Amino acid sequence: MKPNPIHLFAFAATAALSPAFAGKIVIKGSDTLGAKFVPQLAEAFKAKQPDATFEIAAEGSATGIAAIIDGTAQIGMSSRKVEPTEESLAKTKGVSFKETTVAHDGIAVIVNEKSPVKKLTKKQVEQVSPATSLTGAPWAERPARSRSIRGTPRRAPTRTSKGWR
Repeated sequence: MKPNPIHLFAFAATAALSPAFAGKIVIKGSDTLGAKFVPQLAEAFKAKQPDATFEIAAEGSATGIAAIIDGTAQIGMSSRKVEPTEESLAKTKGVSFKETTVAHDGIAVIVNEKSPVKKLTKKQVEQVSPATSLTGAPWAERPARSRSIRGTPRRAPTRTSKGWR
């Protein structure tokens, strides 16, 4: 599984970068970015620009891209690329994206050291997701208490979860 680039899409956000900025900056989108990283960046920005305020809504990549398209945010956060249908919709509204990669996202498989499972193939790992359990071989021969593997669910299914597969 290769890391996913994490993007900020800016539309009319150049004012936020000017030497003296006063006003509200609306940022919507990816909870991967918006839960902690972007609020920390906002605090650092406000330390240098005390008249700046931020409205940050971390509700998923699709909401960030949609907010850029409909003009309800100056910055959209996404942990995925803009999809062709979103690009087409943006063009019909005269909107273009300025993409800035700010980080790379990765997914890790973490196994408790006491787990009886010592080896997994890539295919077996791909079969494990927050919505499913893996109970096939080699687990079928194990005692029932150690037969199942569960993914840790996110708050809601997202398009970013495609990176798991």
